[in-house]
Amino acid sequence: MYKRQAVIALKKAGEIVVAAPDLGGITGARYIADPNHPIIGCGEADCIEMGENSIRAAVKWMLGKKDEVRNGYFVSNVYPIVRANLVDGFNAATRGASGELPQDVLDLLK
Repeated sequence: MYKRQAVIALKKAGEIVVAAPDLGGITGARYIADPNHPIIGCGEADCIEMGENSIRAAVKWMLGKKDEVRNGYFVSNVYPIVRANLVDGFNAATRGASGELPQDVLDLLK
């Protein structure tokens, strides 16, 4: 929400677009769906995958395989979400944890 307020405060609505670093749930999806909102998209990490990979790394560390983890490990894919793929991207990013997109968001996509 602060990004939107900053664009409006600078009187740059319609001139500046913002790509957010994460989806931000249904509120973020609503912003992306709204063609008049300055947030046009985001890069969303797969939180489930991130958790699973972090647990794998912790187990490897505890089993003494520190060299496999010390030099870094794969955390998660990050993929772009914009109006064109919002429904699929939202569902992939939340895996149903946030429920379905509400009708008011889907109406903005028409």
